[in-house]
Parts: sequence; structure tokens; C-alpha cells
Amino acid sequence: MTIDFNATVLQAAQDTFGRPVTIFPIRSQPGMPPYTARGIFKSDSITVQMEGGAAYSDAYTTLDVRDSELVVQPTTMDQITIGIVQEITSGLGQYEVHDVLHDGQGGTKLVLKRILPAAP
Repeated sequence: MTIDFNATVLQAAQDTFGRPVTIFPIRSQPGMPPYTARGIFKSDSITVQMEGGAAYSDAYTTLDVRDSELVVQPTTMDQITIGIVQEITSGLGQYEVHDVLHDGQGGTKLVLKRILPAAP
């Protein structure tokens, strides 16, 4: 007996933790309009010790999506705007897809890099 992981696990996770996003298919579908989707946003702080005792801090930011919910599979260089859900405002902003990791069960982890506005 096989279990449909996409329908039983991923859908429940998206229904509970998913938040609205807008995907701009800059590389996956050049010239096409953005489309809406939802994903589970996560950002973890990471610190790496450098030579001489200095520390480099960054964030590892991901968005988990269900492949069956997407108009087209995002790829590197596509852009994503993270929206608000209920009162959760963390992570709002514009990101670029840096890496795409398929899980083989109907889900994809998009590794994101924040796009910062240019300084005036």
C-alpha cells in the first residue's frame, strides 16, 4: 500500500502553515505575469567562525511549496514576494530564488536570498 505523501502530509502542512506568496517567473517563464501561490516560510540564523576569531552571520531562508499547487515550477533567479498571513509579518519582502531542492514526494524547497532596496 502506497501513501500519497503530497495529499496526506504536504497539503495538511500548507493548510496549517502556508502563507501567500507572489512568484515572478523571471527565468522560468520570461515575459509572463506573476502568479500567486502559498508556501511555508522559514529563516534560520547561521554564524560561522572566521579566522582570527571574527564571526560571519547570515540567514538560511527557505520556502516550501507543493508542486501540484504551482502554475510553473520556480527556478533560480525567479523572484518571490512573501505576503502576510493573520498577524505574522516576519519575512515580508522580496526574495530571489537561489537554489531549488526537490524532495521527491511532491514538494520543493526554494532557498531564498533577500533582495534589499538600493541605498539612496
